[in-house]
Amino acid sequence: MAHTEDAILLAEPYGGSYALFSEAKPEDRTTAVVFVHGLSGNSWSTWWCFQKLIDEEEGSRDFWSHCDLYFYSYSSFGHNVPEQSEWLRDFLHLIFPSPLSTAFELAVLP
Repeated sequence: MAHTEDAILLAEPYGGSYALFSEAKPEDRTTAVVFVHGLSGNSWSTWWCFQKLIDEEEGSRDFWSHCDLYFYSYSSFGHNVPEQSEWLRDFLHLIFPSPLSTAFELAVLP
């Protein structure tokens, strides 16, 4: 398995966002990938099949095993684009260049 348990992002307004952290040593984690769902989607239902594939697909397993994966969740409706853009930018600041340890809590998601 390429990734550890899911980690839920605690900070608001990012409820529903979570991460899959690589089991590789920190110095071997070369990439952070952020997945953003579309309108009316959510971070879990939009990307759950992809999460399963990264561990099952032999050809790409080596690449993904060195990546931390972030699944960003946001409310598609009721907020304007500049506000949503600011939230995404702030989310990226939480995880780059390295994730803030206080922003996540390990948990097992359904």
